[in-house]
Formats: sequence, structure tokens, C-alpha cells
Amino acid sequence: MMLFKKPANHFVSDKKDETFTVVPEDIPTPKALYFKGLTNCAVTVTASCTKLQIEACEGTLFILRGRIVTQIVEVWRSSKLKMRVEAVARTVQADDVKGLDLTYSHKALFETVVWTHCEDLSIQLDGSERNAFHTGLSQAKLQTHKDITEIVDSDQFIVRFVDGALANEVVVRIGGGFATTVRDDDAFIEKQKRDQEKLANVNKQKRDQEKLANVSKD
Repeated sequence: MMLFKKPANHFVSDKKDETFTVVPEDIPTPKALYFKGLTNCAVTVTASCTKLQIEACEGTLFILRGRIVTQIVEVWRSSKLKMRVEAVARTVQADDVKGLDLTYSHKALFETVVWTHCEDLSIQLDGSERNAFHTGLSQAKLQTHKDITEIVDSDQFIVRFVDGALANEVVVRIGGGFATTVRDDDAFIEKQKRDQEKLANVNKQKRDQEKLANVSKD
């Protein structure tokens, strides 16, 4: 007898000019919530899901109110989207998106936006202009990035708070393919140096104490 597993995703697809809500009754047990092929729709999500995925959607508004277990939203191959985030979505990942307007109702709901090959990406937190940010591939190519000589279409970026302000940084790959940024890698190397210096001082103090103890015995 063959056993069939229940689908791992809850799919909503191929809708046009519709306004609707995904409610808890639609997803009694949290699954990945997957939207595909929506055009000119307005969608409110009050149901809980494990993560939220959006593919090949255009001109659609998403209002996120339900709990996202992993706090991850993924968007790809889409355009002219608006997303009002009223639930914790600490990581939004966008790939090949032309026009994404992200508005977070509270700053605490936001942590990072990771993007590749996107244009016209806007982020606003708390409705504050100070916490507003706009970026995209064309704009990134015109900017100077530390230790990066040239920006190419396949480069990945991360937007997050750096020294109290939103900033866009290039993601680089170091030993073993580990993803980081130049700033984070520099900070890690500097910390390693400080730790090594601290260890060397501790060892020196220990040797000095042993020498004094030996002199006292003599």
C-alpha cells in the first residue's frame, strides 16, 4: 500500500483583479504559503504559515498579518508589488523583482532584506522618512563599495541597519563559500587579532608569574 504525504505548501495561484484574505481556516496546520501568478490583486494574510513565497506576481498588494514561523518571505520573478508587513518578517529575500515597495508597520519587525538582480526596491519603517531606503541594481552600480571593483548583475546585496541607519552592502564569499560582507569580515579579522593579543598577554602573565615563583623558591 502506498502512503501519500499531505502537500507541504498551501498554493494560491492564477488570480486576476481579485481582493481576498487567506484566513486561519484555510491553513489549519501551518505550511509554506505560496502565491504564484497573481495580477492586480489585493491579498491579506491573517493565517499562520511556516514561510511565505511569492512568484511571478504583478501589480499586487500583500498585507501580512499572520504569524510567519520562520520569519522568512521570499519573492522572485515579480514586478510592481507592494507589501505591508504587520507581522515579524526579519528576512525578506528578493530575486529578479522589478518594483517592490516594502512598508513595515514597526521597525522591530524588520531585520534584513537580501536581494539579487532587483530594481526599484523601497523600504520604509514606522512611516518615518529617516527609516526609508531605496535601492536597486542600476543604483548600486553607480555607488562605491569598499574593496569591490565592479558590480555585476549576479551580485547579491543585503540591506540592514549599520550604525543606526539603513545601508546596502555587497555579499561576498570567503573560504568555504561562507557568505558575509566586507565590513563583517573586517570586523571578524579584527576580533581575531584582539583575541590573539589577549591570549598572548594572558600567557605572558602566566610565564612571568611562574618565573617569580621559581625565584622565590631559590
